[in-house]
Amino acid sequence: MWSTECQRTVDLPAEVLWETWIKVLSGDIELPQGDRYEPHEPVGPGASITMTPEGQDSVEITVIRWEPPHVQADRVSYGGVELTFTHSFMPAQTQGKSVVTTRLDIDGPGADDVGPTIGPGIAEDFPQAIDSLVEAARVDM
Repeated sequence: MWSTECQRTVDLPAEVLWETWIKVLSGDIELPQGDRYEPHEPVGPGASITMTPEGQDSVEITVIRWEPPHVQADRVSYGGVELTFTHSFMPAQTQGKSVVTTRLDIDGPGADDVGPTIGPGIAEDFPQAIDSLVEAARVDM
């Protein structure tokens, strides 16, 4: 398995970030230079969603973890490996702040070889994506 993550502490409650993230997954909000999401059913456990990364072909993702308002994860098969994206919004120790984490796990045969090759390119926009989500949440409040 190969993994990477990006984490930020922000001055918004986890619930506000979660609500904004669900709007992104539902296709109601599109983040600047971000992935576009088109759900085929209500967003929740087991939901199938077409995700189109900016400038790339669409892929079908499936929601595999759903723990409102703190954790959502989705999975896609790609080139013989499984890519799992986990988005978490956890309360920080300081009142009104949250820790936002986006994590990528690459699993399956050859993941130790494939992960270092494709993982950094996939995850390079995680900091920008978190920042865009936080800005959208501020506007949405």
